[in-house]
Amino acid sequence: MRSMLHFAEQGLGLAYVYAEIAAPYFRDKKLVRLLADHLSGLPQYSINYLSKRHMPRRLRAFLDLAKSSVRQNKT
Repeated sequence: MRSMLHFAEQGLGLAYVYAEIAAPYFRDKKLVRLLADHLSGLPQYSINYLSKRHMPRRLRAFLDLAKSSVRQNKT
């Protein structure tokens, strides 16, 4: 991410990085925020797994828990 910030600072493109890492660049006015109004406020997560057929019970329990907590947070 620091390389992306360095390249953006040199005018070689845009950098999509964590705000905490870019904060010193914003503070020193080396970079400016763009498209901030178009970013979602909450992080988006995904879980990747190989197969539903032979899924371990503990993974199934975790997925069910994660889904239920997402549903509760949306309401």
